[in-house]
Amino acid sequence: MLDTIKTATAARVNPAEEKLHKANEGFLQGEGGKQQLMMKQQDGQLEDIEAAVTRLGRVGLTIHEELASQGQMLDELEEDVDTTHSRLRATQKKVLDVIKKSGTTTQLGLIVFLMVVLVVIAVLAFV
Repeated sequence: MLDTIKTATAARVNPAEEKLHKANEGFLQGEGGKQQLMMKQQDGQLEDIEAAVTRLGRVGLTIHEELASQGQMLDELEEDVDTTHSRLRATQKKVLDVIKKSGTTTQLGLIVFLMVVLVVIAVLAFV
């Protein structure tokens, strides 16, 4: 039925209007094609953006895991340093007691030397 209407109206349309109508149809088809092409390009760009965001998400998770691991290592190091600090204090107290009990300068020098050696060994043991 539409063909009948088109045929009936086509007979009444003058050639200038028909030319204008064809030009409009051509323009609309061209614009539709351009829009389809633009949409395909935009879809491709969105896929690229999606891939980049996914990669960034993976990098973020890797960084989070690394930070958690390093935080745990720092906590363990802090415990070791606290333990060594306590031992060093106890040793210093014992050395001071020995110094008080002995009054000679030679023993004091020897004790200081041994204390330095002890600190060096303690540092090397935990580093």
